[in-house]
Amino acid sequence: MSNKNLIRKTYPRVRTTTVKGQQFYVVDPRRQKNGKHIGGDREFFSSKKKALERADQISVELHTEGSSSMNMDAALRVMALKGEALLKPFGKTVGDAVKHYHEFLKAKAAKESSQTIATLADLWAEKKTSNYASKPLRQDTKDDILETRTMLKRNFGNFKILEIERRHFEDYLDKLKVSQRRKYNIRSRFSQFFNWCIKQDIIETNPLSGITIEVPEMEVQILQPEEAKKLMFLCMEEFPDLLAYHAVCLFAGVRPSEASLLEWKDIHIDEKTIHINAKIAKTKESRNVDIHPTLEEWLKHYQGKKRGCILDTSNNRSRLELFRAKLGYKIGKHNPNSEKWTLDIMRHTFCTFWLKTFNNRAHLSEIMGNSPSIIAKHYKAAVFTSGAEDFWNILPPEAVK
Repeated sequence: MSNKNLIRKTYPRVRTTTVKGQQFYVVDPRRQKNGKHIGGDREFFSSKKKALERADQISVELHTEGSSSMNMDAALRVMALKGEALLKPFGKTVGDAVKHYHEFLKAKAAKESSQTIATLADLWAEKKTSNYASKPLRQDTKDDILETRTMLKRNFGNFKILEIERRHFEDYLDKLKVSQRRKYNIRSRFSQFFNWCIKQDIIETNPLSGITIEVPEMEVQILQPEEAKKLMFLCMEEFPDLLAYHAVCLFAGVRPSEASLLEWKDIHIDEKTIHINAKIAKTKESRNVDIHPTLEEWLKHYQGKKRGCILDTSNNRSRLELFRAKLGYKIGKHNPNSEKWTLDIMRHTFCTFWLKTFNNRAHLSEIMGNSPSIIAKHYKAAVFTSGAEDFWNILPPEAVK
């Protein structure tokens, strides 16, 4: 190349050339390596300014991206230019497109390699229900977790955790032929699993977020005095080991989950007080519950051991199911046409009759471990004075005057 034709001497060089009497400016990105030209093809411009701008661009590319950018073949360059032209109306560049597609491919690969919900549900349940867990759970809470694991595996087990979406759960919940309350509880339980996955840095968001289920307000269910009497006398006659537990739930309003863990050392008959310590309280706050004279008589009647928990933890589930079946409630295959046992029915019964007798919502909220607003919201059932009297007069035979 004649030096007199050189317009730019540094790499990439620019020179002039004449073709059929017309002058062009040639940008030459080629370099010599082992006696061969390497780099891109020469480019011809009719404008000196455009040729120099292109030379500057090539120089910058070489500096920022290395020599590989200069070895791009012509077809790839044409593809890049066409892509740039297609994206220009949208204010995007080939670089934007490459970055976007790269993120898409990474996300796709992550989904495909992520663990299944079945695998993670097993791990979650194992961690939560283990006897060595940092935060021991009540047995009923463990049972809920194990049931949730089964439901997740049965309905969503084959899904990869990063593939599952909110629409999958919306479709599932919409098709369930259960009450709104049951749907609400299922959604809440599933959310607990996905919130755990978030804490483990497995996912970033909970797919059930944004799913709302309206639950109509219903009056609480209570036992009528004759039903409550039947319950206590069945305990006395056939299930004496369950007597103290049911007496505390029915005549003190203690939550079933709390009563199942209540120890005899926290029942102070002489002081007429039951202490619900923070370890077993649902609210994680301790409280004291009054021992009504009716409850006192039943606790005195109890002839079993008075140490450890008031409910035998070794086989209480099977015993409670058998007891409720004998009461006439639907349990498994027993009494298929009857109503199911309502978990807090004894607690609701106590609240209703206590409120009718003493008419002090503020004190009742302290006993129950609820806010006064909750007491006011749920306990409105009309109860005749004679009904309340009949309830408190449910006593063991030796206490009847």
